Amino acid sequence: MEKFGYLCKAKTLAVLGAACLATATSAFAATAVVQKLNYTDQLQSFYNPDRGFYSHQVINFKPESTTPPKPYSNKIIHLRATIAAFSDNATWKENNEEKHGKTQDLTNAMLDDFRSYLEQVRAQNSTVIVRFCYDYNYNGKGNQEPSQEWILKHTRQLSAVFNEYKDVIIFVEQGMYGPYGEQHTSTISNPLYVGEGLATLLQNTDHDVDVGPRNPSVLARGLGFSPETVLNAAGDTTAWNYNVSFNIDHPYFKFKADSLKEDIYRVGFFNDGYLGTQYDYGTWGSVCATSICRQEAVAFMETYGKNVPYGGEALTTADGWKKINTVEFLSYEGFRTHTSYLNISWNYNLINEWKASEFHPRDTIDEAYESYTDGEGTLQNTAFKYIDDHLGYRYVLRRSSLMDSLGPGSLLQLDMKIQNVGFGNMTKKRPVTIVLRRITESAGDTTYGTPLELKQSGDFDPQNILCRKVVLKSAFDANGNIVDYENVESETTFDGINDVKVATKLPDSLAEGKYAVYLRISQYGNWPDDINYSAVRFANDSAYYDKETGANYVGSFVLSKKAPVVTAIPAQRLAKAGRTIRLENHGQTLTISNAQRVEIFDLMGHKLLTKDLQETETISLKDLPKTSLIIKTR
Repeated sequence: MEKFGYLCKAKTLAVLGAACLATATSAFAATAVVQKLNYTDQLQSFYNPDRGFYSHQVINFKPESTTPPKPYSNKIIHLRATIAAFSDNATWKENNEEKHGKTQDLTNAMLDDFRSYLEQVRAQNSTVIVRFCYDYNYNGKGNQEPSQEWILKHTRQLSAVFNEYKDVIIFVEQGMYGPYGEQHTSTISNPLYVGEGLATLLQNTDHDVDVGPRNPSVLARGLGFSPETVLNAAGDTTAWNYNVSFNIDHPYFKFKADSLKEDIYRVGFFNDGYLGTQYDYGTWGSVCATSICRQEAVAFMETYGKNVPYGGEALTTADGWKKINTVEFLSYEGFRTHTSYLNISWNYNLINEWKASEFHPRDTIDEAYESYTDGEGTLQNTAFKYIDDHLGYRYVLRRSSLMDSLGPGSLLQLDMKIQNVGFGNMTKKRPVTIVLRRITESAGDTTYGTPLELKQSGDFDPQNILCRKVVLKSAFDANGNIVDYENVESETTFDGINDVKVATKLPDSLAEGKYAVYLRISQYGNWPDDINYSAVRFANDSAYYDKETGANYVGSFVLSKKAPVVTAIPAQRLAKAGRTIRLENHGQTLTISNAQRVEIFDLMGHKLLTKDLQETETISLKDLPKTSLIIKTR
């Protein structure tokens, strides 16, 4: 916003008063205005891509072409695919007939069937987690794999399809080894072989395809961490064993992590023993002195897995083990592991327990989720609802500011505070666009014109709308075992409120009028051709979500030829949104508040002074001509 003031200067400065100072601004002066919106989380449960409770589906792919079944869900799907037919060691019964696989290349027909299924997933606006193995129908049989050479070959063939459908595939759970592809209970399922399989998967998939094994020893081996004594970057001999230590603060870890570049930021874990024991039924090591335990794996995910999916199947507590499958534990650890997906149907006993359990927040951020009983005695805001709403990311618009009036061709900038209250972050980089709809009001009716989608001027990435950071004090002993978490103090060191600025240039030909402004995050950023694939909804008032465009309402402005054309917005300009520039005459000085720059002219238009300003600054007038002056501020 620019303001022009006229300062009367008499020959005797002592007679100058505030009455000599006046400001004149256009009725269409562009002012950053905080929008009058409801900035609260409405606590609604809804689907967003890449996160939530999933439905699983088993498909047995064959060498010959078959018609793959339709996807079971129009939300998030866990595809459990088998290629048992491509392994000599695989056996199963089909129509009471004993069947045997045949070790061979994956056929074009089989790969095309896989593509056909993924096409269906995309067509119904779903996303999928993929796991392949050789255990027919996921019956739990071990030693069904072919040789390691063939597993690696099949991995390379599948990777080509993973790359083609990385918009549809959320996460590739490595699978391939062991019953259910859970990487246990098979002769070949050990860190050496499975680690080589992971390395092959990483080498043959694009850098924006997220992948992961079940066990951290496999991840360490697959990333190339040596099992031997090694030299760190400083040349010091440092003991390191990939099967014992995975300390992210270790000098060798940091040295190795730097060498891996993008790859270390796209690997994570799947966990099919989640919360069943302190060690998640073997996902983590059970003896911290001789294996990689929970705390080291959690620290890895917290630091390197910020944008990597994580989840699996949560289980009931095994006999004799400390119970950690509670909402209280998840409301701490979930923010560290960025838990984003879980099975809705397993374990159903635990799911039902969550649905019947109360939730009492440890953090004031979650206070709206406090459980209560309604007038009919039904428990509301259950533990399940809290978990359901917080898997993955959940965005709440907490503040939105934009210019209230702009001229054609101006730069429109949105200055927002968006809080990510979910456990995790967005796992895919998605385009951010701005959608405009012209508002017409007539006879009490309001109509919205055809949407116009504009590309952003910068490169803002919604993956950087980060979730909160929570520290729980004294919950673990020296060996990393969980001692207590219900009663210890926790600290939120970051509340998930992110400052977000997105800008776009308005077309010179845009018609005058009032416009509603929407922020759109989608897979392709190309409305309407992209049929709103993987469009992201905010958790504010549902009326703010425009279903036609898959975009979120963030405010409005007036476009007028009488308004100034804004071509650039200083970095700190919008931070002063809603504040008024003040000019105070004090005789020989002029005090200016809430402006960033002042220019002073005489009545002939000659510039006498230019100065960049701090929050409040006093300008000396004693060296300027004793005449009327024009003051221009912004």
